[in-house]
Amino acid sequence: MLTGDKIETAKCIAISTGLKTRNEEIKVIAAETEAHSIEREINDYEHLTSTHMLMIDGTTLSVITANESLCQKFFNVTLQAKTVCVCRCSPTQKAIVA
Repeated sequence: MLTGDKIETAKCIAISTGLKTRNEEIKVIAAETEAHSIEREINDYEHLTSTHMLMIDGTTLSVITANESLCQKFFNVTLQAKTVCVCRCSPTQKAIVA
């Protein structure tokens, strides 16, 4: 899901539409501006893809897309995820992700 909404609204939408199942938890990566912190969070999430929905914000996505190796890692990990939500993203970011 790609949305300009804030995290709380995106969570409610994910739950109400069934994107997030009852058995899933939500892994949030938000307001991260340091590449090494984001990489650590992505590495943590890599082991949770089958049990956790990923929610990431546009600020964090900007850092990811500006770093080629981090971008590659992010997209490889998210391909394994059942559900990914990018919130607070711009139309340009929506085009990049889609």
